[in-house]
Amino acid sequence: MGDQSGEMAVPQGGGARTGDAVAARVLGLLKARRAVPGERLGDERQLAAELGVSRAGLRDALLLLRAAGVLELRAGSKGGVFYRPQPVRALAGVLESHAGLLGLTADQVKEAWVEVEAVLASLAAWRADEGQKEAVLRAAGRGALRPGRPGHTRQSDEFHEAVAAAARSPVLALVSDALGELDARAGAARRRQSTDVSVVYSHAHIADAIRAGDDREAARRIRFHLGETRKREEQ
Repeated sequence: MGDQSGEMAVPQGGGARTGDAVAARVLGLLKARRAVPGERLGDERQLAAELGVSRAGLRDALLLLRAAGVLELRAGSKGGVFYRPQPVRALAGVLESHAGLLGLTADQVKEAWVEVEAVLASLAAWRADEGQKEAVLRAAGRGALRPGRPGHTRQSDEFHEAVAAAARSPVLALVSDALGELDARAGAARRRQSTDVSVVYSHAHIADAIRAGDDREAARRIRFHLGETRKREEQ
């Protein structure tokens, strides 16, 4: 039942349930204020009073929203609660929640990510202009210079970012990043830095297909590349 003000009463007891209910109020406050990224919402005391909730309930909600990539919590005299949206992290949190509800395994999440990456590679081969194709080739080449070195993982990320940019689909790129983040969370224990030079060659083969405008081959090669990468991580 709602209270006399028409607002939903915050459930008493049950930390997770209370945190979710207060988090919904905080999100409503963000919308009502039309908050912009970086805006300070106040400190915990001020927000608890404004929302009419306990400090403990608010704290649970703030931790949930920080984990979801919506808020930043800062300590100190200039601290407080800040609206700091991180779309990839936020979407990964939503996907993680739904994956749990649907009973999806880590392998199924990985398969979904691979398919989105394949679509991006296919779109890149179809849509990329000459400048974007060159950017993909350069990213593949940078990786070729550093197999097994400390920066190699970052070089691999840059290659996939170049492919996503060439695909010209910001929404699919966001979904891919979020699924990749979720896959990384699920498989953190098995991750190791790749030192296999075949990763470099795989990037080059994908880049060649994109340069040739062969969308089907680009998709096939990136599926193979990610599948082989997964096998190496699990060895």
